[in-house]
Amino acid sequence: MQRGASVPERHEMPTSPRVFNVGAASVDITPTVPLPLAGYGDRAGPYTRVADRLEANIAVFRQSETVVVFVSCDLLFVGPSLRGRLEALLADLVAAENLFVSATHTHFAPATNLAIPRLGQASHEYVEKVALDISAMVRSLLATALPMAVVEQRSGYANSAIHRRLPVTRLRFGFPPWGRRWEMRPNEAVAVDNRIRVLTIETTDGRPVAVCWSYACHPVCYPDKTQVSADFPGVVREAIRARLGNIPVLFWQGFSGDVRPRSLAASALPAFGAFTTEQWRGWSEGLAASVLEAMQAPGETLAGRMTLGRRQLALAELGLNGGNRNITIHEVRLGDGLEVFGISAEPVNAYVAKLEAARPGSTVIPVGCIDDVPCYLPTDEMVAQGGYEVTGFRKLFGVSGRFRRGIEARIEREFGPTGT
Repeated sequence: MQRGASVPERHEMPTSPRVFNVGAASVDITPTVPLPLAGYGDRAGPYTRVADRLEANIAVFRQSETVVVFVSCDLLFVGPSLRGRLEALLADLVAAENLFVSATHTHFAPATNLAIPRLGQASHEYVEKVALDISAMVRSLLATALPMAVVEQRSGYANSAIHRRLPVTRLRFGFPPWGRRWEMRPNEAVAVDNRIRVLTIETTDGRPVAVCWSYACHPVCYPDKTQVSADFPGVVREAIRARLGNIPVLFWQGFSGDVRPRSLAASALPAFGAFTTEQWRGWSEGLAASVLEAMQAPGETLAGRMTLGRRQLALAELGLNGGNRNITIHEVRLGDGLEVFGISAEPVNAYVAKLEAARPGSTVIPVGCIDDVPCYLPTDEMVAQGGYEVTGFRKLFGVSGRFRRGIEARIEREFGPTGT
């Protein structure tokens, strides 16, 4: 199945470098044969059924001679193999820095990152099929005259996510016979960025072309770990389509390394409980309602020159060893007032405020889980505390070593306009 905002031939290319032409499409990337799913280290065997479809949603922005291709995939991570194949298949049309590829971070899709088999064994055949299907659609969009578009940014709020690190005192061998550990438990005392960020894209005569939206929250709560699902990004996508028609919807995962859906188990110590199907559906539809509300908020029309840049930060600079793996920073400025800032890691939520402080005067959409993802990005305080985001993730992600002291300042240097 492919969806797209059809692009009439009658539209002409813009002559002004401040005008956006935009085309969009959707590609079905649901697996057709049983494959292992990615996202957890305790799964065994392939998926049992497809609960809902997986998609790659694409938006092509053109401004004079500059083209940016956004691809949002219902995957845990994109991975270097899929990213590399897309670059190779589109090399004659799109430079690497013009191709912004992200994952929605659903934990219920086949693996595509061959470098981290502990999180899910990737299939070369599936990676190749996804790459071929996406690149074919990008080529189709680039071969047509894209319609002139009105792009507006909006924002809203949803109290749907919660900080997931809580200090817990546990008995231990040694002196003193107790110690503090940071566990994955709900922590209301730590505020999280619960903003919803939305881009609505329409033709100049008011026809919807696509919607891009962002929220910081792990898609980890679909009730059955053996089934294929886009998780909450899929529920929100269908709610948007129910209102605007069968248009592409891109989800950009926010800085959600320590943030997940609210679900509380009844116990003396707060804990995350598994969602039932009804609870998951209710939570996801509640978030969808908040996104629809944000889409009705007053909008600011984007205008100005589109610019972009892409650079890499060596993993060793943070103290980790992952072979030749790096952290990629990918920035796209859509006019004078909006920046899409992508990073190939799982930054914790506190980095949202740090990124915004480094970019005064602009609205910034933070996007994690682009390209290959070798690590979380904790703060210095978290590094001192420990926990999954500091050490527990390493074996699953195929890295070793320890975060260096002062990594926060090193990461914040990359938040500057030129990474200085």
